[in-house]
Amino acid sequence: MIRKIIFLLTGVAGLILIYGCDTDVDLNAEWQDIPVVYGILNQQDEVHYIRINRAFLGEGDALQMASHLDSITYDPDILEVRLLEMNGSSVRRVFDLDTAMIHNVDSGVFAYPEQMVYRTSGNVQLSTDYSYHLEIYNKDRQKYIESETELIHNFSIKRPLAGQLFINFTSVFPQEVIWNTARNGRLYQLTVRSFYTNYHPDGSQEKKHVDWHFSRREASGLQGGSEMSTELIGQQFYVILENSLEALSGVDRTLDSVRFIVSVANDEFNTYMKINRPSGSIIQERPEYTNISNGIGLFASRFSQHRTVRLNPASQDSLINGQHTRHLGFVKPIP
Repeated sequence: MIRKIIFLLTGVAGLILIYGCDTDVDLNAEWQDIPVVYGILNQQDEVHYIRINRAFLGEGDALQMASHLDSITYDPDILEVRLLEMNGSSVRRVFDLDTAMIHNVDSGVFAYPEQMVYRTSGNVQLSTDYSYHLEIYNKDRQKYIESETELIHNFSIKRPLAGQLFINFTSVFPQEVIWNTARNGRLYQLTVRSFYTNYHPDGSQEKKHVDWHFSRREASGLQGGSEMSTELIGQQFYVILENSLEALSGVDRTLDSVRFIVSVANDEFNTYMKINRPSGSIIQERPEYTNISNGIGLFASRFSQHRTVRLNPASQDSLINGQHTRHLGFVKPIP
């Protein structure tokens, strides 16, 4: 049976990618231990996760091997994982990471619904004043796997305005969502999240949301303070709801609020995404990007800001009676 090797590239933030590698390899070639590491830091989080997998080698069906947790994870007894808070070359704080199981992994090629990650313990508040160094020590191999990233600084949303209570989606003219860029931020994306409640005949309530995603935008620099904007057409808001929701018999709905979320990732994240996005070329070989020393993967940072408003009366009326959404059971929200 020909041996097959797969480099498993999995991410913490829903980032699961597979590099296609050689399926037929020289059986006499020396096997290498290659860690696959993903971590995306955000100072808005209290707990920080690092995903550590390994390339695996075995006989038989590679997809079958990938479905077994022990094929893609290290024995936790052989790894020491630490996050170091750095002030220049000086270490300020050290956070030891312990293993934890994630129980809601979606079905797919790789092991599910449980997978193992490494996490900080307690409430860990990170600071944009410092950089963060990831250190993984493999005791069996006596090898360090390392990376470092800076955090993304705070930034402000300029429109919708601070203190604005309502939004109008009935205008035929485009509207702009405007923000100032953040220091260390490169890749930006606007998401308009609509929160709604389903009221079932038995008296139960179900709170859900629908996301309207816009194209990613790159900042020209990393110093921050520049103005960036995304344009939206209000009528498209109702089309998104029409395409995302189904009418439920006997169920009333209220559109409770609309949140404008501006998410930003750092330069390393942006580079990784650009290199690994689907290619329309028939040439499949592409450069490999990693910022993990003695391994492959990504250690980067992200951040977000948001502003929440409600629909104005005209927009509520269009939601309830308009051609796109009148069949979805929306009613006026309870005051």
